[in-house]
Amino acid sequence: VIPGAGPFCESTFIISFYVPSTYQEPNPAPPAPTNEDVVIETLPETTKAVYMFPGYITSWSELVEPISELQSYLNEMNYK
Repeated sequence: VIPGAGPFCESTFIISFYVPSTYQEPNPAPPAPTNEDVVIETLPETTKAVYMFPGYITSWSELVEPISELQSYLNEMNYK
């Protein structure tokens, strides 16, 4: 979110998502957007770690255990 300059100014919301692998290199690029407010941004390759757990998080303190478990796993697997 890019906030507006004041209480009555509009904010800009940026929403990003991955395109299917059929539109990722070395395959052809996705179709061009038909709306001028939509852009396709190509980012450099990265490695991400994801930890899935059941339920909802209602406070930051509830994230401590899942984050610790993910970090322990990554350390055991020698991911840097």
